[in-house]
Amino acid sequence: MPWRLDYALVCGLAVSDYFIHDTPGARKLSDHLPVVCDVMVGASS
Repeated sequence: MPWRLDYALVCGLAVSDYFIHDTPGARKLSDHLPVVCDVMVGASS
């Protein structure tokens, strides 16, 4: 499987939740919508 930035950022972490920051300002200022995720540090995934 080719590496993707998304996978590299969460590899080995237990993601508990995520959301997409979808606002008019974010759409205007970015070429992609930011994704924010909550992770459990030290948790077994």
